[in-house]
Amino acid sequence: MFNSSNYRFYIRDARMFFPKRKSKNGLLIESQAFQDSVSGVMLAGVWYNDKRPYKFVKKKIIKGNEADRYIAVDVASLLLVNYKKQRQIDKCETIEELICEASKSEKNIVVLRKIASSMQEVRDSEIVLDAAMELTSYDDEHVRRYATGSFGAMLNEDNASDKRLKRLIELTADSNSKVRFEAIQAVANLITGWSNFSSINRPDVKKALLAHVTDTEKDTRGDAFFALALLGDKKGLNALKKHLEVSKSITIGEIRAADEYGNTILYKALLALKNWWKPTDYDGADNPLDMAIRSCSPNTMDRFVTDKTPQEVADSLDFSGKKTNLHNWHYSFYPSSNWGNRDWQVREKYLNQFFELYKVLGKKLESYTGPFQLWVMINEFDCVFDTVGIKTPNPNNQSDSFPFIVQETVKPKYENVKLQKFIEKQGLEVLMVTEDGDNGYYLYNPKIGQPIV
Repeated sequence: MFNSSNYRFYIRDARMFFPKRKSKNGLLIESQAFQDSVSGVMLAGVWYNDKRPYKFVKKKIIKGNEADRYIAVDVASLLLVNYKKQRQIDKCETIEELICEASKSEKNIVVLRKIASSMQEVRDSEIVLDAAMELTSYDDEHVRRYATGSFGAMLNEDNASDKRLKRLIELTADSNSKVRFEAIQAVANLITGWSNFSSINRPDVKKALLAHVTDTEKDTRGDAFFALALLGDKKGLNALKKHLEVSKSITIGEIRAADEYGNTILYKALLALKNWWKPTDYDGADNPLDMAIRSCSPNTMDRFVTDKTPQEVADSLDFSGKKTNLHNWHYSFYPSSNWGNRDWQVREKYLNQFFELYKVLGKKLESYTGPFQLWVMINEFDCVFDTVGIKTPNPNNQSDSFPFIVQETVKPKYENVKLQKFIEKQGLEVLMVTEDGDNGYYLYNPKIGQPIV
């Protein structure tokens, strides 16, 4: 358990191991022993919710000696996590203000680096976000690097003002390669979490990313390609094709970018990589190269709406019931890149394809002699689950649930207003279901086939 002797021991231990020697450039050097002892202070003080760490931070983070200031920064970042969980707002605000004050007054480079790297734990503080942005202009490249990492980690769709986004873009051109990597990675992460892509799919963002598709730092290059793929940038696509064809240094970021683009022009280059490229960092569930090849294959029906028209999809089926089994047949017009979730104009294009296919299938099924059902299912925010479905009795006479019945429906209550207007224009019956927080809408014409309710 925590006791005062433990606390004193960790503080004393941390101070003792704080290096007294200086390097050639006059900067104090951190040691692993000091890092370990700081972790001990966190363990003893924060995990047991003692008041002394909070008092120590208030007293030492600005006016303590070098070792105490270093320790205080580390403990402050962890205290914030603890206090936010407990909703101790006053203490959070006090510590955030102290961190910002320390970032402006600190002269020791080692402590300042610690401040810069610890800021990302603060996350939702506007004043710390601005303080981190200020440190991204510091002369010391390590301070800039850590500050850029923290600044980028704190940015999100809600707080990324034009001024902050422009600063992040400036950092992608920093003279230090590690600063550039942190900035490019932050841009990619920011795009990933951005719900309205049209507001971040801007020329200055794409220009900054395109400047790094030939970066000598492979991870920076990979993240730049991936971010461009998220934006669907055509110049990035052409650059990726060339890179995949000639480079012998391919990162998983570039493979993910190919998967995200899902374009057939990358298919041959990806196939050629099968001869030598091996993934070095993935969870083992699916080989990322195999996934990219599937996404870019010209033979994959569910890849892009432009690959097969609704008429071509319908013509590929045999409605005589002799060759094609229509039992539980589903078709998805979604791109592997999932672009339908990012931009309403893009998703509307896919939805138009869905309902065009629905109409074509309805015409085709007029001559079908057996019982059937036909519907469209739209997920409110995730186009991956959008499908056009046909169901017929199981031809193998196995136990089956024909007809399909939509269970536990509720009155449609849309969250996506644009989707609501689109669905209402279709003139179809609408059934809403909710599951695990997702809203799904089944649309059908009761005059075509058997009803689904």
